[in-house]
Amino acid sequence: MLFILDYQQNTIGVASNGSPLSLPYFDDVHEETLEGVNTYTFTVPSDHTDSALLQVEGHVIITNLDGEQLLFTIKEIEDSVSDGKRTKQVYCEETAVTELLGSVQRPVKLSGVTLESAVKTILSNTYDWTLYQVPFTASQDVEFSDYMTVLEALRQVASDYGKEIYFTVSLQGTRIVEKRINIVDQRGSVTDVRFDYTYDLKGVSRTENSENVVTALIGVGKGDSDSVRVTLLKEPAFVDEDDFYHDAGADWIGSYSALQQWGINGRHRFGVYIDDEADTPAELRRRTVRELKDRIQPSVTYSASITLLERLTGYDAKKIRLGDTISINDYSFSSPLVIEGRVKGIKRSYTKNNADEADLGSYKPRTLSPNAAIKDLQNVISRSQEKWEKAVAIGGRNLVLNSTFNYGFEHWSNSSDFLILSPENDRPTSSILTLTMSGLTSDSWKQTWSDAIEINADGTQEFTVSFDVKTPSVAEIDGMGMVFCVRTFDDPTMLAQTDSAWYKNITIQDVGLSDGVWKRYILTIKPTAGKYIKVSPYLSRNGTVYWREIKLEAGSNSASDWTPAIEDTETVISNIGNQVSDIDSRTTPAAIIDTVVYDEGFTSILNGKANVEDISDMATGEQIEAKMNETIQYVDGRLDGEGGIVDGINEVRSSLEKTANEINARFGTSGGVNLIKNSIGFADLDFWELKGGTVTSVQNPDLEQLGFGSGFHSELGVGGYIEQKVNISPTDANGNLQKHSLSLWVKKNVDNLTAGWVGCDIWDATGTKLAFIGKAAGAGTTNGWELGLFTFETPYNEVTIRVTFGKNAEGTVSGLMLNVGDVAYQWQHADGEVYNTNIKFNLNGIKVINQQTNQMTVISPTEFSGYADVINEDTGEAEQQRVFTLNGDTTEVTKIDVDTEMKMKSIAMRQIDTGTNKGWGWIAQE
Repeated sequence: MLFILDYQQNTIGVASNGSPLSLPYFDDVHEETLEGVNTYTFTVPSDHTDSALLQVEGHVIITNLDGEQLLFTIKEIEDSVSDGKRTKQVYCEETAVTELLGSVQRPVKLSGVTLESAVKTILSNTYDWTLYQVPFTASQDVEFSDYMTVLEALRQVASDYGKEIYFTVSLQGTRIVEKRINIVDQRGSVTDVRFDYTYDLKGVSRTENSENVVTALIGVGKGDSDSVRVTLLKEPAFVDEDDFYHDAGADWIGSYSALQQWGINGRHRFGVYIDDEADTPAELRRRTVRELKDRIQPSVTYSASITLLERLTGYDAKKIRLGDTISINDYSFSSPLVIEGRVKGIKRSYTKNNADEADLGSYKPRTLSPNAAIKDLQNVISRSQEKWEKAVAIGGRNLVLNSTFNYGFEHWSNSSDFLILSPENDRPTSSILTLTMSGLTSDSWKQTWSDAIEINADGTQEFTVSFDVKTPSVAEIDGMGMVFCVRTFDDPTMLAQTDSAWYKNITIQDVGLSDGVWKRYILTIKPTAGKYIKVSPYLSRNGTVYWREIKLEAGSNSASDWTPAIEDTETVISNIGNQVSDIDSRTTPAAIIDTVVYDEGFTSILNGKANVEDISDMATGEQIEAKMNETIQYVDGRLDGEGGIVDGINEVRSSLEKTANEINARFGTSGGVNLIKNSIGFADLDFWELKGGTVTSVQNPDLEQLGFGSGFHSELGVGGYIEQKVNISPTDANGNLQKHSLSLWVKKNVDNLTAGWVGCDIWDATGTKLAFIGKAAGAGTTNGWELGLFTFETPYNEVTIRVTFGKNAEGTVSGLMLNVGDVAYQWQHADGEVYNTNIKFNLNGIKVINQQTNQMTVISPTEFSGYADVINEDTGEAEQQRVFTLNGDTTEVTKIDVDTEMKMKSIAMRQIDTGTNKGWGWIAQE
């Protein structure tokens, strides 16, 4: 949507493609560059009445993709006719350029100022524009050595401080409340968004120019009173950034890298840099180095035609903005083109989402090395594996395999009574083993056993068992409740078990559990020589118990932090190595592309989204234009064959009007219907209740120009308000609160701090005022007509709309529109209403008015009558009186004018004119 403003920057209309009655616009192009070019071009149909609002030196406001409002001044309007269509092409340039070029910055030198201070000094020479955002900078000297425009001065200081500048405006409703100057370190972001040829990159061209390449610059600064210029001869030797250097006694600064790449037989390619602003050697040095950085590489520009998936498919990750640093990949070149570059210019259309173009500069080639980090990880794993294994083997080595149950029941006896749950937040490395028993009337048990652990003990060595255990309810585990046991066996199969060798059950009381709290239990054992050990989570009562991180290690009462068994670690390391090798093979440039392109999830998404191949199968603009021309010729021929083109056009127009009516009807049922009856006062105060003062309906040319023709008005010193209760649906089809939008136009000619308001209140069913929309007391008068908007929701099925005027104000309110939804639609009559200067048709009936004679016919549920101005014999003044009416089965009239005869069943009254006798006579009827 475009806001249309007059030359004084007051909103006077809108252009929108979202409403069938609004002024449409198309073929729009917004071109913006980092060098300061910012223009907007669009086309509208000339035969739409609102196209007259677009005037040279008027303005438009557009909203970019980031929600920022941009103000443009109309500089040129071209009317044209093509294929029978009359259009206006509107060319606009950024308003900031026009306005800031009209103010002057006089010569001055600012010593030791920050960027913010310098800009505020410049802005003191103009008005309206304010500094909205500016980065912090160190202080430096700024000099304006000659008269220049404010715009030139702003761009100079932005360049001096290495910053970038752009302009926006802020709106309140449709009124401009602030014009903003934005200064940033750098526009855009380093997004590295990648555009690939055949997907979202439709075409790319590369232009390279080496005319200005140098490897060293002779710096020349400002001249003094004796016309002797500042040079670098007295600057000491230095090296900046390991590349830019200056030799003592030299008047130039060179680049090592440029010399190696572009030097001629080892000698510099010199250039001269003259800067009339540098008045000290130090300042000249800084400016010369900055210039040299720009000239040690050929000027290269890439122009890319890009399909922006951000707009076609909603992929926010594919968005591109002016100043962004992005990647371009095109493998169709003989040498694949892989570069990163900064978006230095964008051409964007807001009515077509596949016509955007971007120009890249400040490019540099990119080397795809997706495996570097992975190879580093692989080297670390390989280099440190032996050290890790030794660390695990010392003292704290866990002898229990799969001690976290992360591999299911591998190395454990399986039981369907156990469940592996998701890891808890406090220990994401471990799964949880759960056992629940209920309904037992006698002792029973459920358990799982670890694989047999061969400890090769000599009968004196001690071992430590540790594990985490928790129960949601200690009370549910009645009796002692066994929760863990450790047993020794003669062989790993348990077939030759010897229970008497060593046996230990751990109970709830042993552990000392509390409800819902993990407890680490530690037990020291000394098994008999030559035995095998098995550990077992175990439950012998009703209840629920959880276990995690079981560990058996050598040593007495020396439980260390849980670690996995070395066998588990080797498995992990092996898996990591396999994964790294697999990733290594799948992360070459070609493999990455194949992975993305043929990924099932990606292709399934793209199947439902637009892509370049889909778009390439669609009709181009030229093809559509050709088909339109063929259709026009065909239709014209048909019309000629059926009675002439004029008749044919009239027939088509009638059909289009019928279709438009149907569209309006459908549009109304979808939320576009005005819920306010007699919303502009064409039917006087029908449906409104006068609550106080005097409010009248008025019709005048001012309202005609606004597009309504009628409105509500109150004179100065009178004031008053009218109300209408409106039924609404408080909820939508899903049961959520339904949003409604109220819009109106206000013109306030006289203001006062006391009782000086003009506008509209909206109240809910409880008598709570939701909002006042209009011009408040003391807020000043409007500059012409101003639009007011308000969106609300309420749980009640009725609201009250009050048009209100303060006694000390004079103004008019019109175009009241209350519709369903959070977007205010263009004004229209309420359902079932037709109003114009001659006909008033609503739920109260029909009035047909002759504006010349002030005669009126009324057809309503209460009367069928005619009214006319009649001279009052007492006062001599004309008063409107009812001159005929249908009263039951009787027609009552004031006067009847009969030409020749009036019949009444068996008799008739006829005019008599025999020469001697003139008059009326009664004659019997057969």
